Amino acid sequence: MKRILLVFFLPLFFLQSPLLNASEPTGSPRGGGLLGKGKIPEVVEIRPGTIALSRREIDSLIFSKRGAVLRLPTLDEYTGNRETSLEFTRIGLFAPGARVEVVSEQGRENMTPGPREFYLAGNATTGVGLAVNPDTGEISGFINRQGSKLEISGNIVSRLQFSPIAETPDGSNSCATGLDGQPPEVLQKLDAPSFFSASAAAPGEIISYQAIVAVDTDSEWLDGFNDDADAAMNWIADAFLAMNVFYERDVETRLLMGDVILRLGSDPYSVASGRSDQLDEFGAYWKDNMADVERQFAMMMSGRDIGGYGFSGIAWLDQFCEYGRTWGSRTVGSFSFNAIGSSRTPGNTAIYLGHELGHNMGSPHTHCYNPPVDSCYNAEGNGCFSGDPVCPAAGRGTIMSYCHVGGSNGAGCGTSNSEFHPTVQSLIESNLAVEMAAGCIMPFSEQAPEPEFESSPVSGSTLNFGSVPVGTPGSPVFVQVSNTGSADLVMTCGLSGPDSGSFSLSDCPSSLPESQSVDIQIACSPQNSGDLTASLNLTTNDADEGFVTFGLQCSGESPAVEDLIFSVGFEAEP
Repeated sequence: MKRILLVFFLPLFFLQSPLLNASEPTGSPRGGGLLGKGKIPEVVEIRPGTIALSRREIDSLIFSKRGAVLRLPTLDEYTGNRETSLEFTRIGLFAPGARVEVVSEQGRENMTPGPREFYLAGNATTGVGLAVNPDTGEISGFINRQGSKLEISGNIVSRLQFSPIAETPDGSNSCATGLDGQPPEVLQKLDAPSFFSASAAAPGEIISYQAIVAVDTDSEWLDGFNDDADAAMNWIADAFLAMNVFYERDVETRLLMGDVILRLGSDPYSVASGRSDQLDEFGAYWKDNMADVERQFAMMMSGRDIGGYGFSGIAWLDQFCEYGRTWGSRTVGSFSFNAIGSSRTPGNTAIYLGHELGHNMGSPHTHCYNPPVDSCYNAEGNGCFSGDPVCPAAGRGTIMSYCHVGGSNGAGCGTSNSEFHPTVQSLIESNLAVEMAAGCIMPFSEQAPEPEFESSPVSGSTLNFGSVPVGTPGSPVFVQVSNTGSADLVMTCGLSGPDSGSFSLSDCPSSLPESQSVDIQIACSPQNSGDLTASLNLTTNDADEGFVTFGLQCSGESPAVEDLIFSVGFEAEP
């Protein structure tokens, strides 16, 4: 079984980009925060604290099915959403058929992600992402409410803790994307007189698009996790959940993880520094070697040339479904390169990853629109804002801005809000609509119902039958299998191992309907004395638990001497 609650909100990011003829004046408050295009309502800041969920809320998080919508009144009360209740949807973060591959000196091995389930909720003021482990009750996540940013931790059966998210120094985050390094056709498009939003829906009301983002890593990034592939994969999943909070709410897009490659020990990337060169190396490798990986975008997570709390990114501007093409000495494509410090969390990094994807989707920095969306930064050049830097009227910037940068060239407005400015929303949505019509970006569709395997005892447990006389069936042991998913669980059962002939099984169905359980019976009938071992193997159509195994142990006990005498027809003389 799998389920984890994870709430995400994020800071904001920056980049270098081109000029856009925007239809709104600088600082237009058409949206903002988790509010996108609507009027900004009055909101109350969310403060650190703790809450306890009700039994019904706990059960709904553990037992809900994919696509199910649920409400958490206790969380509504805490976040100020009592009147406009948040609707949580259990989502899948992986694209259908996506794989997680661990590459090491020993070769390539497919990895099954851990048993977590993910939930998203959002309205005009609040965005939440939750990750819950249904086996342990552990919960993590982040919440974003118009500038209030808190991290969620704890356990759903005890208490949820809301804590200030760990932010990084303003100077530790940078972006090397520049207008002067973009292909000419991109610059021509940015000079277009106008763009439009393809949707008039309220923020968080609908999802119109979905995009697959493949992820590659280098060995330096895995070093930051002590080569723990499970921990690295959880980090990536949490970052995607966090990005989806603002991508779904603001630009109606679900980001799905495509193939993920986790590289241990060595990798094909050798450029030690220089973000532009590193982006080209990544793009060239994927152009030449990864053409079979389905994706709209590809993202590199690197640990090269970056401090522990730093982030440094670069991306190609306005590149959709471009698997790589040569442009002079460079490789243009739907690529972003993200150098991520080992001390960063998904919660304080997702905004920067989302910033680089925003470049791929066509947005320059907000100070490079025409007129500028904000006036926070004056050193980009290339026709971008060049006056005295000032903070927006609302105080902070947005995802595609440089408002966090201080010094002589920046306004130093603090960490930006985790939201796309309405003007940026309009540009990105316009590009998404065009790319969907061209067959690149996919229309959003809920993932098909799927089965979900759960067992008691859990997979990997060892069943001990104790001592059993040779040739005599012992007492049976049961494994309860449950299908907590939304489609039939197809299953086969088998025995393997050196002493599998001493064990038997029964009551294994070929199919188990949703919400049903069955007790599989296993018995030990020793064929010989001594310690006997075997394995019970189950194969299922659960994408996360396709092969499940249980250890079997039994001790064959030799029969008593009198039993042996009787068995061969002898009796002691009177």
